[in-house]
Amino acid sequence: MRVLLSRGHAVAGLDFSPSLLRLGRASVPEGFPSVHWVEADASALPVKSGSFDAVLCIAVLHHLPTRADRIETLREVRRALIPGGRALFSAWALDQPRFRDVAESQRDRPPESRGDVEVPWAMPDGTHVPRFYHLFQEGEMEGLIIESGLHGETFFRSGGNWFGRAANHG
Repeated sequence: MRVLLSRGHAVAGLDFSPSLLRLGRASVPEGFPSVHWVEADASALPVKSGSFDAVLCIAVLHHLPTRADRIETLREVRRALIPGGRALFSAWALDQPRFRDVAESQRDRPPESRGDVEVPWAMPDGTHVPRFYHLFQEGEMEGLIIESGLHGETFFRSGGNWFGRAANHG
């Protein structure tokens, strides 16, 4: 966000979590143009169609519990983009080494639910709570992006994540 602000771009930060929005607000240095912060569900964006030139959807899709939720979120990104606008998506990959045991235990499940897992999440007090993740398999992001009506441009794997770049061709 700081890079975009430093280059003069208008920026909106959307998140479902009020706590993460507070952290985001606190991270913007003084002297930068303001950021429009919005508490929102990714599958029902409270913005007009064609509001954004670009969307970064980082670490969102793997938190959505159903395929339908993931498709609806991608459709919302498409709706929010101007014609010709681009989006970058990231999601955790099932085949990361740290999920080897999980992947093995899930291999007999249907492909659409094979990546549905609970991962221990560390809380500020040191306790751990189970947190839902849908870990993406090879080719899965491409299929969702195509089904949403976005045009998939580039897909790649890096650092334990799947990435996809897509465009709204109207």
